[in-house]
Amino acid sequence: MFATKLTKQDKAMLRDEFAKVWRDDDKMVDYCTKKVSAYMVIDGKVITIDKPSIQTHFCFGCGVQGAYDYDEAQTTCSKMSQSERYFIDYNLRHCLAGQILDNMANATWVDYWLTDRRYNGKSNLAAIRCEDRSERFYYEDQGWRRLTKDELAEYKRMLEAEIEKFRKRLNTYLKRYGLSKCDYWTYWADE
Repeated sequence: MFATKLTKQDKAMLRDEFAKVWRDDDKMVDYCTKKVSAYMVIDGKVITIDKPSIQTHFCFGCGVQGAYDYDEAQTTCSKMSQSERYFIDYNLRHCLAGQILDNMANATWVDYWLTDRRYNGKSNLAAIRCEDRSERFYYEDQGWRRLTKDELAEYKRMLEAEIEKFRKRLNTYLKRYGLSKCDYWTYWADE
């Protein structure tokens, strides 16, 4: 079960879990609770996904150590500074949910593990870790549990729902500001 639209009960449950970690620090409890965009529960453990930030600064390196030569960097920077598609694709690719989905599609040598967050032992907050399959005995010794196919499929659906939610947010940002608040520049990567 996962939730991408948080109700008052969801927020109260998350606040209680973060309060177990931060105890008397209400500012941190509020901050952590507000950052959560979605969560799911596996075996009574709560796995959260934070709201991604919108990236508005884009740089293109040139030179021997850069991705482009000088002219390519200038041309690419100029083109991308006018491309809403680049803005959306870059943000979706670089948010955590996008990176995890990319890893799920391309990394066949890994397993996904349910791990406790090592706070104080009182919280039900957990994380899902992606680790090399060849070292599974180490993870099992740490008390981690490999996700089942159904749990992994549910996690993937939650991430895909988060990507769609973020895409809507990016489109809203573009309708409001366009690319006017974005910065694009090149830099010489060899120095």
